[in-house]
Amino acid sequence: MGLYLNILALVLAVLLGTYVIVFGFLKKINEWCYVSSLGEKKHSLPPGDMGWPIIGNMWSFLKVFRSNDPDTFIYNKVKRYGRTGMYKTYLFGSPSIIVSIPETCRKVLADDEQFGLGYPLSTKQLTGKKSFHSIPNSEHKRLRRLTTAPINGHEALSMYIGYIEEIVVNSLDEWSSMKEPIELLNELRQFTFKVITHIFLGFTAESVMGSVEKRYADLNYGMKSAAINIPGFAFYKALKPWPRYQQNLTHTLDYPSLLCQRFVLEMGSSPPSQPCVFMPILHQLLIQLIPSLFGSITGARKMLVKILQGVLDERRVNDPNVKRGMIDLLMEIKDENGQKLSDEDIIDLLLMFLLAGHESSAHVAMWAIFYLHNNPEILKKAKVG
Repeated sequence: MGLYLNILALVLAVLLGTYVIVFGFLKKINEWCYVSSLGEKKHSLPPGDMGWPIIGNMWSFLKVFRSNDPDTFIYNKVKRYGRTGMYKTYLFGSPSIIVSIPETCRKVLADDEQFGLGYPLSTKQLTGKKSFHSIPNSEHKRLRRLTTAPINGHEALSMYIGYIEEIVVNSLDEWSSMKEPIELLNELRQFTFKVITHIFLGFTAESVMGSVEKRYADLNYGMKSAAINIPGFAFYKALKPWPRYQQNLTHTLDYPSLLCQRFVLEMGSSPPSQPCVFMPILHQLLIQLIPSLFGSITGARKMLVKILQGVLDERRVNDPNVKRGMIDLLMEIKDENGQKLSDEDIIDLLLMFLLAGHESSAHVAMWAIFYLHNNPEILKKAKVG
């Protein structure tokens, strides 16, 4: 009996010790690193929880975000800390303040002097150094001023309306003739990707559309994830090697010879610049010891950059048979000093516009169809109009 009690006491002691270590130490690491280090300023922070080391509150955030009630993430904080309207947390690899009151949100979004633009590290790395996500506010305003008029005006839109109408009609005819139900959102994603590609480049290439769309999907998913560059995470997939697609693209491209020369994805010679979050020292050591392992990195973003660079090079030969697209308009833009946008500017802007417009356009079209179907009187008015 005495031995049994001793074993039971030992088990309870181990469980208690584990609980103390996990919740009394590990759970406090982020709090010590990011809150206690502020000294007296920490008292001005709103209430909240900094979560676990490295991942913070990402697991709970993703869990409720993928559920049918994503607002639960905020409601849980309101229930725990009260209706303060601001809560500290740790999301996407950074200590953060969540603002949930409309008046405070308006102040944050409108006050450019006190609050600068900020995006997750994964977004900055995957959209490029010259996208609106990664540049200072002054440069942001300059690029918006230069690019808004040429690509949003009546003349620009008139260039695309005929093609958009054609592909909409053809897609609707194809969907209506199918005997089995379709996954509407996926079909709309393919449809909007084809439209946007035509708008951007002035032409489409069915042979590369699927490969480019797949790489774009990896890029888009990786951009919304935490910047964890290790296997199994979306960010890694957006940057990981894709050597087999190099061979596929080489066999499927049917562009002119100049485009083929540019579109074939040569293996890069430089290693990735983003170290692994969990093992930075080992990562750097591997780069030095095994350069060939990292020399073949051709990720989703790198593939898209190669393709767009090829289009830019081809357009400079002024092929009269190529229809004009947004890429041509961006190539013609000049600032107040007469300087044109660099290739890096143009490529990063196109990727940014693609990321911003593709997914949102597909969802808008899906909800428009959904609500028109559920409101036949509105559909009837739309047809008459």
